[in-house]
Amino acid sequence: MVASLRPTFRSADEVRLRRPSLTVIARAAALFAACCAAGPARAQWATRGHIAPQLSGGGAAADRSKSGGQATPDKAASEKAAPNAARGGAAPRERLSSATAPIPRPKPKQAAQPAPPQKVLRPPPPRKPARIVSIGRRGAICESAAIRGEPLSSIAEYEGCAMAAPVRFFSVDDVSISPRAVSGCGVPQALSEWLVGHVQPAAMELLGTKVKKIHQVSAYVCRRRNGSSQGKLSFHATGDAIDIASFELADGRRVGVLEDWDGKGPTGEPGSAFLRRIWKSACGPFGTVLGPEADAAHKNHFHLDVARRRRPFCQ
Repeated sequence: MVASLRPTFRSADEVRLRRPSLTVIARAAALFAACCAAGPARAQWATRGHIAPQLSGGGAAADRSKSGGQATPDKAASEKAAPNAARGGAAPRERLSSATAPIPRPKPKQAAQPAPPQKVLRPPPPRKPARIVSIGRRGAICESAAIRGEPLSSIAEYEGCAMAAPVRFFSVDDVSISPRAVSGCGVPQALSEWLVGHVQPAAMELLGTKVKKIHQVSAYVCRRRNGSSQGKLSFHATGDAIDIASFELADGRRVGVLEDWDGKGPTGEPGSAFLRRIWKSACGPFGTVLGPEADAAHKNHFHLDVARRRRPFCQ
């Protein structure tokens, strides 16, 4: 046991043979430095301590021998970095110049893509008017023996134009309606009240005869007010209005709203007085009464509708 704990002594020749000489290390360092292609890489190795400071001089000398005895900027930087590493300090990192920094390639310009074709919105095809079908015999309608006509099937068109129980009437209190008018029962009932109470007495007083025919120009029609493309629906669209253009007397004379309103027509002043009186008296049986003094759209007819109002609207 005591003999095994004794240290083993070796001779100086044996130690010298095992330790490599400085010359061998210098040659290896010079060979390593020659293999390195870039100077910055060699300086980086030197700052990390992989190459001893005293050995980097051999590599620098080898580089100077290749470049004609003058050290390149990259090699000089590596030689300056080596003494700093030997003193224990960190070697300054080398900054890349704009010449050596990689420049990104510009992105290829993309060709402008054509805009997708826009869809052309076409107006819907015009709808055909509602088909008016008779569902009963001609005779007394609207619960009145004085109103003659026929009941029709219900009407339901687009945009709210509709009537649940329309009728086509051609006579009211023995006064012909030309052409036959399609509406709800409210219109011929109001006409009957107006004819008996106001129109016939005014005709007898001012013109000396009775009215035998009424010429109407519009009853039920699916349209907006005044025929415009926008706005509220007209009362004609619900069968609650009728437009009267003239009155034909029993003696053949004709009193027209456009011709005789100002007294310049064939019937003269009596015709004008008749029109103005019955226009005013219509306020009551009808909810709305419009004449030539309302606007230019009514200069040639009376507009009469049965709109429910607190007070009749007359112009």
